[in-house]
Amino acid sequence: MAIVTPAADRLLALDFYIFVTTEHAKPALCGNILFWIMAAVLVGCVLVLWTRNRDVLRDIFDYSVVIAAAGKVEHGFKPYAEVRSPMQSSTYLLNYLTEQAFGRDYRGLTMGGLLQGLVGGLLLLGLLRRPLGTWLAAGLAMAVVMAGLMQHMVFFYNPIGIWCLGVVLLGLAAEPALWPVRSLRTVVLLAALFLSGINKINFHGVTLVLAILLSIASWRSGRITLQSVGRNLLVLALFGGILPVAFELAWTGATYGQWLEQVVLGPTARHAFLAQILAPAIYLAPAQDYYAHFLVRGIGGLGLGLLAVTGVWLFMEAWTGRRPVVDWLERGLLVLVGAVAAGALMITNHETVLLTSLAYPLLA
Repeated sequence: MAIVTPAADRLLALDFYIFVTTEHAKPALCGNILFWIMAAVLVGCVLVLWTRNRDVLRDIFDYSVVIAAAGKVEHGFKPYAEVRSPMQSSTYLLNYLTEQAFGRDYRGLTMGGLLQGLVGGLLLLGLLRRPLGTWLAAGLAMAVVMAGLMQHMVFFYNPIGIWCLGVVLLGLAAEPALWPVRSLRTVVLLAALFLSGINKINFHGVTLVLAILLSIASWRSGRITLQSVGRNLLVLALFGGILPVAFELAWTGATYGQWLEQVVLGPTARHAFLAQILAPAIYLAPAQDYYAHFLVRGIGGLGLGLLAVTGVWLFMEAWTGRRPVVDWLERGLLVLVGAVAAGALMITNHETVLLTSLAYPLLA
């Protein structure tokens, strides 16, 4: 009969510990390797696209606004108070700081576009890794970067708007309680919410409405308490309303009336486009034919179809879970509001439909 000594017993215990920890470490190690591979692929794609497009400037219709914005700030002119401007502070300040850091010319400004793609993409990939898994997180981050953040080679309000929308909504879906702050994901979410508030009003309005609905849906599904919903609303009001407006008024020296008239009430030229949300034609082809190079011209319809599939999945889950009628209505409301919000962004920014159509997969 074998005699197990205390020393042998300790060795057996050590062997068992090493075996267990090694077996548990293998998936984590594989996951880390895959994550860094996906991060490297994302960085490589950004660098290739940026290198190819950074000195291509066929039309300065939009970029002239960006170029002029940096110059105005440098010469002491502030939006709202000294320059009438529906364009908000983020475009002025980010491009001004880029010129100060990398040179006062267009190629210097394109370094901002590189940072926009690299930092935005890697942050999104890192934030989505745990809730979605590396493969899905990488696919979604790559879509937002290549079709959104890298559509402009400079800091621009539309790419910033779609990135903020994605971070806020996906962050809330993964971690629905905003207060107290428990993770880096929530810190980034709050920063994105503030940045959205000083960026572009239509993107920001959609972001706030959907964030409120997601908070209520999380309470109805039992993920957070009613008190947490109340705290979320206060946090959304603070970081999405009070702080952004206070910041803009403080650095520009404008009055609240000037800000309201130029940012919120003034830009009404595209409101007439909203009626086209119900027109099937915009889901079969872009509303304006700027996109002869599109492989999938019905990109809006494709996005709407993805959102519809998500809605069917939600209803099937309600059916199998024997959910009450009110739960069905809530799920239907979420899908409907998402479809209307994404359609509104797409039709009011029809020059950049490839970017704004990203709202559909983000909402899905």
